[in-house]
Amino acid sequence: MANWEPVDIQVTVVVPTFNHAPYLDQAMKGILGQKTSFPFKVVVYDDASTDGTSDIVKGYQQRYPEIVDAYIASFNHYSQDIPRTEHFSLLRGEYIAYCEGDDYWINEDKLQIQFDLLERYDVNLCVHPAIIYFEESGRTDLFCSYGDKLSLLSPQLTYKLKNQFAPTASYFLRQSCHASLQQFMEERRPGYGDFFIEALCGEKPYLYTPEVMSVYRRGHIGSYSANTSRNQTEELQRDFDNSIHNLNLLHKFIMTNENLLEERRLNIEKDFCQKMLSLHGPIAQLHQRLETINRSLGTIQVDEYISPLKKPHAPN
Repeated sequence: MANWEPVDIQVTVVVPTFNHAPYLDQAMKGILGQKTSFPFKVVVYDDASTDGTSDIVKGYQQRYPEIVDAYIASFNHYSQDIPRTEHFSLLRGEYIAYCEGDDYWINEDKLQIQFDLLERYDVNLCVHPAIIYFEESGRTDLFCSYGDKLSLLSPQLTYKLKNQFAPTASYFLRQSCHASLQQFMEERRPGYGDFFIEALCGEKPYLYTPEVMSVYRRGHIGSYSANTSRNQTEELQRDFDNSIHNLNLLHKFIMTNENLLEERRLNIEKDFCQKMLSLHGPIAQLHQRLETINRSLGTIQVDEYISPLKKPHAPN
């Protein structure tokens, strides 16, 4: 971060936050500690937090005014089903990286590594594996690993996998795709959005680099994963309806394959059925529907969608 001026920004790091006060310092330190050959900026969007997160965000903007832009929402957009896009006008540069306020980066060269890869390869999105940290138990595991080689991943994986394809904090994408995301966000309903970032970047294969460069927290207070596990029936139904609605919007922005869209619909419904069973206990009708979905989806062989690349030669 040292020794560069805030001109000719190449990358903007987007940091969405809501009630992340205990975690945001760790996220910002991982971002501001990046070693790069290019200038970057950070845009923090706070969705009207109530735990002091907004004050932390303002503090970073005051200490790093040439690097950090803050957008503090005047009301909570998520609870009112209003898209969070006001901060998009602050984004600059050829590339966009993401790190939610409760996650953090653990490699000071992360931005440089992904920047160099997208400068070399004709892809829209670069991802990497992460460490998943379970807040309540302290247990850790490897998350979203597709092997130990630089590889191209088929965009079909995002439709075929029920669980998350890649950690949000691993996203490094071209600004041109992010422009499509803004248009999509303005029409979509609130809900889980990572899949749609991936889909809108999916006109070309994704680039996977095997370095583990971030940590994904799961299950802490204020996180999406914790909140959804406590949702009541009507909220689960709303999330399901919104996800299907948003999936049906995709054809307005990218070329879509109906078979893949149907697989994604089934995966969304599978997730809904599993959460309802977890909330209410055994329900025969849900069990039967889940069995039907599982038969329709079958088993995915992930290796079939991975194409390892030869490691680039180092310059002489």
